[in-house]
Amino acid sequence: MNETIRKAHLALIDGDRDKVLEYLESAPNTVETRWLRAQSVLDEKQRLALLKEIAEEGHSEFSALAEKIFLRETDYQQKLDSPPDYQFWKKTSWKEKIRGFFKQKAWSLGLLATVLISGLLIVSLVLQSKSSQNNLSQEELVVQPTPLVTPSITALPFDKRPRINYAAGDFSVMRIENPTHRLVVAGNSDELTTPAIPAVGAEYMAIQYEFLCRKALCESPPEVPISLKLSDGNIVSYFSTDQPILAEFPAKARISKDQVYVGWLVFEIPNRAIPASLIFDAREDYDDPLLELILPK
Repeated sequence: MNETIRKAHLALIDGDRDKVLEYLESAPNTVETRWLRAQSVLDEKQRLALLKEIAEEGHSEFSALAEKIFLRETDYQQKLDSPPDYQFWKKTSWKEKIRGFFKQKAWSLGLLATVLISGLLIVSLVLQSKSSQNNLSQEELVVQPTPLVTPSITALPFDKRPRINYAAGDFSVMRIENPTHRLVVAGNSDELTTPAIPAVGAEYMAIQYEFLCRKALCESPPEVPISLKLSDGNIVSYFSTDQPILAEFPAKARISKDQVYVGWLVFEIPNRAIPASLIFDAREDYDDPLLELILPK
């Protein structure tokens, strides 16, 4: 890889867009440099124009991704630009409706009386229904559980993400869900619809991460065993057992050098436990120290 391009990639990972653009001034005008420029410019129109240009070339690894991003953002913009289906300002106002109602004096009083009688009947039926429900025994009541939905947890700001580098690649934390309400399954299970059951008094948490491969091939990002250290000093690790996974992200992808993989780590922790850091066993020699990445509180 061209040294200038490599430096531009590192600057982009660090969130320094101005530095990326500075490096690209002396770089050749390739698809990769246009991709880096598209990720760094602040002008949204220029960014979309660069993505469209890359997508139309269709001969590089960046074309498919650029096309996907360009189509997604133009689709969102079209939806924002479309007028609402319901144009409330063209509807008759409530004042005009009331004014028209009282103009029909011949039948308005009769309608009002009908509404009052109907209201009294409805109130009477509701009271009778509540009285009947209160007389039910506890055994007859059936409680329907409320389904949990996956919350939309905002990703950590780019410049606030914890990062760590080791021989295999560069690792950064994108999002922390504690607890997670996504479907968690056993790591050795072929059934992606059967939820894993945490221990009594425990729950699952999930950490979304981004990994940039620095080897020729990364077979299983992030390439090294990772444990979770809690604030009380306890360590949650999966050296001898299968680590739980999210059903929506069941498999890891093999990537090559300078490619990025986004994945999830799932840990089973006690209720109300506080994650403190991630422990990386990236040792090349047995006497080398373990690496520790402090998590945001």
